[in-house]
Amino acid sequence: RKLLKSYQRFPKYQMPANLISNLSIQIPLQIMGIVFSPTILGYYAMANRIMSMPGSLIATPVNRVYFQEASRRYSNGEDIAEFGLKIMESNIKLAMIPIITLMIFGRWMFSFVLGDQWGEAGGYAAVLGIYFLISFCVQCLSGSFVIIGKNSWNLICAIINVFIGGMLYYIVKFFPNISIWTFLFIMALTFTAERVVEEGVYFVYLGIEAKRYIAFVVKWILFPFVLAFLIQLIFSSFVL
Repeated sequence: RKLLKSYQRFPKYQMPANLISNLSIQIPLQIMGIVFSPTILGYYAMANRIMSMPGSLIATPVNRVYFQEASRRYSNGEDIAEFGLKIMESNIKLAMIPIITLMIFGRWMFSFVLGDQWGEAGGYAAVLGIYFLISFCVQCLSGSFVIIGKNSWNLICAIINVFIGGMLYYIVKFFPNISIWTFLFIMALTFTAERVVEEGVYFVYLGIEAKRYIAFVVKWILFPFVLAFLIQLIFSSFVL
């Protein structure tokens, strides 16, 4: 009983946060499958699987080391803000190369490897690039709120993600002629904004200046995405 009381924030906040997060992931999938078509959902699923590979190969192992080391340092009263920011910066340099490559050449790479019918999935990868880039950052530092004992913040973030999913539903409902490309672009921007703010709250709470964090986001996330997206448009126009 004493142990459960000491860690009551986990069943109280973390468990509902996990359940709500799973719900927020399913909402866009249901929208694509019902409002658009199962084929489009299949394209998105394939793009998601390929673009998530850097996270699976790099971010997940890094996060295990980060969580253990950051927990130890925080328990000892040491600073973990600089440690976390350096971890994220170092690993985003590795993930940036495959993600940007898929953003620029995804349509042709998907067609070459998977067949011509999967070319559109590669196009989705270009639109969703910024979302997967920030998701990689978040995955590297997964569990940050747990380390500092702010499990309730995870619940708040999960609720916000469900709200974003509901907003996407109403956008499709009130604009029935919206294209899948516009929908994916709005989805990528809104979920990216949530994750940027989420990580910003964590770093600012630990003492990182907001201006420094914003500069980091612009330099390592926004600028690479815009540059890759422009190159992809120019390359597509040149090929066509």
